[in-house]
Amino acid sequence: MKYYASLVAFFMIVALPLAKSQDSLVSQPQYIKVYAQNNLLEMLSHIPVGQESLYGFNNREEFYKAQANEALKFVIYDDSLRQNTLSWRLPISVDGEYRALLTIEEHKGVLRLADFGAAVLAKDIQEHRSANVDCIGILRAYHFGGDFLIVLKQGQQLYLPLTSACRSIASKRLKRKPYYDIKELNKMLAL
Repeated sequence: MKYYASLVAFFMIVALPLAKSQDSLVSQPQYIKVYAQNNLLEMLSHIPVGQESLYGFNNREEFYKAQANEALKFVIYDDSLRQNTLSWRLPISVDGEYRALLTIEEHKGVLRLADFGAAVLAKDIQEHRSANVDCIGILRAYHFGGDFLIVLKQGQQLYLPLTSACRSIASKRLKRKPYYDIKELNKMLAL
């Protein structure tokens, strides 16, 4: 009887969470990173021969050294609403240097490769990363004309302006800070 009770307990602890919708598994950044790495060569093979530099690569041999990095949730800020998208941007690196961003989207619990490029943004993200913060996403504010890196610093979610956001901040003559909390960001983006 103890055996069956243990078996039932095991099933409830391990198997039931796995039986939940694929959404819970799919939305985990580590799963997205594995999916990206497993499908990266397929995406890279679509880059036209001779146009590797437009996508951040020096040559096609670098495709075999490319690595998917942490999945960054993509969030759109539009009309003072933060809209979570079902997409992630993953920096793709060669020898530790970010070369481009791979976009992965989720639709009905299924992941798919959506886009590849943004070499300038990938380098910008790497330049703005800091050892004392965890990067968890990218916030795009179309009407403001800039992107922010969403970071966790000492347990607080903050928004680090990337180069495009810094240009918009300067052009609007706003106070430039290294990080903004959500209240500051909402106030700034509402202008």
